Amino acid sequence: VTGVQTCALPISPDGSLAAVPSSVTVNVGSVVSAEASTSVLESFDGGGAWWQVSAGSPTVGVSSERVEGSGSLRFGYDLTSGRAEIRPATAKVSSSQVFRHLQVDVKPDGTGNTLLATLVDASGENFTYTLDSMVTSTWKTVTIDLTKPGAVSAGNGDRILDAPVTLSRVYVQRSGTRPVSGAVLVDNVRLVGDGWTTPTSSDRKSTRLNSSH
Repeated sequence: VTGVQTCALPISPDGSLAAVPSSVTVNVGSVVSAEASTSVLESFDGGGAWWQVSAGSPTVGVSSERVEGSGSLRFGYDLTSGRAEIRPATAKVSSSQVFRHLQVDVKPDGTGNTLLATLVDASGENFTYTLDSMVTSTWKTVTIDLTKPGAVSAGNGDRILDAPVTLSRVYVQRSGTRPVSGAVLVDNVRLVGDGWTTPTSSDRKSTRLNSSH
């Protein structure tokens, strides 16, 4: 709370405490409030053509199954020779503000393999996050704490995600003896922030300091 004014208690000439008024008025600033802000990195409404293979043997396509928009990304993979990785053909860059979470809508394939994504910050630092262990096969929204990456490399090395942020890659890696092939649907990749704002203070009446009984 901001903008609170203090008030002095009345003192008599002899130094004793004078009668305390039944009420006083103070100016109280309104409580700081926030509205969540969202920056969509990829909706996949442009189709799979906007994504390209960067490692392994993945296939990229469009699925009519979706959470929002006109479609989702169908990411097929074969992990026989290692992980399968795809990258956006053009950079997917966030707005220049602070974000707290990465959210992605995912329909896993139930294989138990691991889906991951890498973000790159303004300094060129790479932050890799585990999105899902893919043990289920129904749509879910995963929410990732951006302060807890699984791996960090390059850039200024401060482990702080400096905006603007770029979606660099999405990939699948095999978990132990899990199946080597499968397909996962991905939709609506976005960054979510607190969006803190400070409204203009307003005057409000205080409660009574003293009351008669």
